[in-house]
Amino acid sequence: MRTNRLIPALLLSLLLLCSCGQQEPAEDPADSSPSQETLSPQPDVSQNPGGLYLVDLLDMTVADVTALWGEDLNYMEGWYFGASKYFNYADYRVPYHFSFLDEARTGTASGSEAISTVTYLPQQGTIVLVAPDIPASVTYTQLKEQGLEGTFSTEIGPGDEFHQGAAAYFDCDYSDTVGLTFLWSEGLDPAQDPADSITAVRVDTQASSDGSSASSGGQTQGDTTPTDAIPDPIPEGVGGAPQGFTGVMGCRFFIPQGFTQDNIRPAVGYLYQYSDSGRGMTISISECALIALPTTPEEDYFNALASSSRQVTYSFQEDGRYVLSGNTGDQIFYEAVYYNDSNRCEVSFLYPQANADICNTIVEEFMAGFSAF
Repeated sequence: MRTNRLIPALLLSLLLLCSCGQQEPAEDPADSSPSQETLSPQPDVSQNPGGLYLVDLLDMTVADVTALWGEDLNYMEGWYFGASKYFNYADYRVPYHFSFLDEARTGTASGSEAISTVTYLPQQGTIVLVAPDIPASVTYTQLKEQGLEGTFSTEIGPGDEFHQGAAAYFDCDYSDTVGLTFLWSEGLDPAQDPADSITAVRVDTQASSDGSSASSGGQTQGDTTPTDAIPDPIPEGVGGAPQGFTGVMGCRFFIPQGFTQDNIRPAVGYLYQYSDSGRGMTISISECALIALPTTPEEDYFNALASSSRQVTYSFQEDGRYVLSGNTGDQIFYEAVYYNDSNRCEVSFLYPQANADICNTIVEEFMAGFSAF
């Protein structure tokens, strides 16, 4: 999976899902359940609204949508994940929720905006195909049999708004340009029951999905040259001095020698993740707009402090930031979260207790050169 993707997606289908709390990690149902029949031959694509696959809708603009189904768009209130505006058709004549970037906060579309996400609600429609090889009525077991690889989880964190309300989810890349998210609500068995929400996400490999340069205007520490928001992945085994980096929303840091950039999909905003397999250490830096968060900074801190899956041994909070560290299984974690009037930035570390001495030094050196805004 590619990294540094802006995913401006609030899964509106979650309004239909049952509210649920955090779930304990579970075995992969595709590994623990009896094998099921492989996917059956696919119905004709003409059975889909507009004769389109779900993934095809990500090639469209808002004007393309209205040309197919009408101008009477129903815009959702507010903006999500910073600048995403959602709309649907109030009479549900097509069973989709759409989103596009509305960075100017106009509140309506001019028509030229590219569609960012499309969520299909099976309860409202009769679409049969997500893609040429993926039906809309599909279990996680069948997705695995189809060869799709990604992240499956039954643990939804309190700050994970992208999957909030679901009991299980599966995120995967359908192609280099399209990601898919399948959600199951409480009471459904992903191994046996079809997903009750499917979202197609247009994966942007550049900093901004509207095609403009998203340079933060800041500079990397020790460097007088303005930095583009998203550099190329770091080569394996990079040597020399640590490489400076400036994030889309202004964070600045140095990438430690020997770390490589991971290919992952962020749930909210921008995510930059690096790892050193030799030490078993991961460094993650995330940025998002405060409007994307379901909680206040204070609530965010207490939710993180109360996480049942971790043992917090140190915590600190003051206006504008908090720090947590402790143990999760045989791993050590360290998190520092920063806020200003509009943004949230988090840097987190995870590494084995067995490598604590050398990894603790990396944490100290990294944080000494880190700037959130």
